Amino acid sequence: MCAVGGWGETRAALTLARTLPPCLLTTRHNDLFRALLAGLESKSVVNSKSERQAWVSSIEECVRCASARAPDAALSAHRAWLELVLGPRLDNRIRTHIIEISATAMVSLLVYWMRQSMEHQGEEFDRLVRNFWHNLGSTFLGGIDELTINYTEIENRVDAHVLFLRTLKTSFSNKSKKRSKVRFENDQDDYQPEENELKTPPLEDSLRERYHRDLRVLIDAVCSQYFKFSEAKEVSTSVFTRLVPFLKEFDSTELFVAIARCCGEDESEHWTPYRWYEKKLIRWLAGDTMRCQPLAELVIMVLPHLTATEWVYALSTLETLSPAVVEWCVRFAACPPHCERPPIRDWLRGATPARTLAAACRRFIQHGDDAARDLLLLCLARHHDTALVNEDAVSGVLKELTHALENAEADAPQLGRVAALAARLAPTQAAESTPSASLGALICAMFDVNMRFPPNVDSMASDVWEEVRSAWRAALGTAPPHQRQIIFDSILRNVRKYTLFE
Repeated sequence: MCAVGGWGETRAALTLARTLPPCLLTTRHNDLFRALLAGLESKSVVNSKSERQAWVSSIEECVRCASARAPDAALSAHRAWLELVLGPRLDNRIRTHIIEISATAMVSLLVYWMRQSMEHQGEEFDRLVRNFWHNLGSTFLGGIDELTINYTEIENRVDAHVLFLRTLKTSFSNKSKKRSKVRFENDQDDYQPEENELKTPPLEDSLRERYHRDLRVLIDAVCSQYFKFSEAKEVSTSVFTRLVPFLKEFDSTELFVAIARCCGEDESEHWTPYRWYEKKLIRWLAGDTMRCQPLAELVIMVLPHLTATEWVYALSTLETLSPAVVEWCVRFAACPPHCERPPIRDWLRGATPARTLAAACRRFIQHGDDAARDLLLLCLARHHDTALVNEDAVSGVLKELTHALENAEADAPQLGRVAALAARLAPTQAAESTPSASLGALICAMFDVNMRFPPNVDSMASDVWEEVRSAWRAALGTAPPHQRQIIFDSILRNVRKYTLFE
C-alpha cells in the first residue's frame, strides 16, 4: 500500500516499525523504506503539495525511528532517499519542492543524531552523523560523474545540487530563529513559544561549528568537482551560469584554494587564489572554449583575495583580454557587492573602465545596443553618494552624448535613444558634489533638442521630448551656483537663434 501512495498505511507503519523483532529489523526496514520512496514517486503523492510534505515527513520519521535499532538500515534509506531526490526520475515541475522539503527534513534528522551523539556519548550516533555527510558527498559527486554533454541535463543537475546545498544552509540557520506569527492590534506583545519549541533547546555552539564545518567541506568538494567537470567537457556556460551566483554566498579564500587544488594538475602543489587565477581563470577567459560571462564575474570575485603585489600583475593580464571580455569585467565589478570592495573600486576608477565606457557609449549611439546602455547607467550611477568611475570616464560619456545630440537631424534614428539616455544621466550627474565640467554642454544640447524639434518628431516620441525638458530643468536647478550661471548664460545665447518659444 505504501508503494502505491497509501497515506493511512504510512502512518500505521511508524508504530509497527518500533515493534519489529531484532531478527527482522534490517530486512523489513529496507522493504519499508523502498515502499515509502516508491510511494513518493506515485502520482497520488507528487501531484499534491500537502501530500508531498506529509509523505517526506513520514520518511524522515521512519528513518529517525530506525536509526536507534537498525542504523545500517537508516543509512541505506538515507542514501536511497538522496538518490531519488537528486536523481533524474522526478518530474522537473515538482523536483524543486521535493528537494526543499527533503533537505529540510534531513537537517532535522541530522540535528537529532547530533544531539543524541552529544547527550549519550554514543559512537553509533556519531557514526550516523559522519555517514550522513558521506552519503551526501558520494551522491553529489556520483551525480556529477554521471553527466554527459547534454546541456539541459547539466543545468537541471546543477540547479538541483545548488538548491539542496542552499537549503542545507538556510534550514539549519532558521532552526534557532523565533517563529513568525500573525499579530493583530489587540494582541499582547509578549512572545509565547509553542509547545514543540519549548521541547527543542537551542543547539550548542560545538554542534553548530561541526555542522558548518562539515557543510563547508561538502560545498568545497561539490564546487571543485563541477569546475573539474566543466574544464574536461568544456561546458562552462551551462555550469557557471548557475554555480557562480551560489559561490557568491560562500565567497572565501579557502573555497577558492580548494577549487584550485582540485583543478590543478598536481594537487600536492601549493595553490593560492592568484595561482588559480594565473593558471586557469585568465586562460579560460582568453580562450574560445571556456569563455563566458559568469566566468568573468568569477574573476572579479577572486581579485579581492589577492595580495597587493598579485593585484598589480592581475590588472596587467586583464588589459590583454578582448574588449568584449573587459566590458564583462567592468559590468560585474560595478555591481554590488563587488563594487563595495576597495580593490575593485580602485580598478573601476582607472583608465581601462574609462576606455570601455567610451566605447560602449559610441556603440549605443550608433547601434542602440541595450547592453551598452545598461552598462553606462550602471557605472555612472551614484553609489553611496560617490561615483564608481573617474572624472575622465564620466566626461568622455557626456561628451559623446553631447556631440550626438548637437549633430542629430530630425530623421536621425539615434535621436530618440540618445535623448532618453541623456535625460536619465543629466540629473544624476548634476547631483554630484563636483559635477563633471562636460555636464553644462550636455544640458545646453538637451535644451537645444527641445527648441529644434517639435514634440511629435518621428525619431523621438513625445514622452521622450517631455522627459528631456524635465531632465535639463532638474539638472540646471541641482547644479552648483557657479556652474548653473555658466550654463544659463549659454542657454540664453542659444535662445537668440530661435523664433519659437515654449
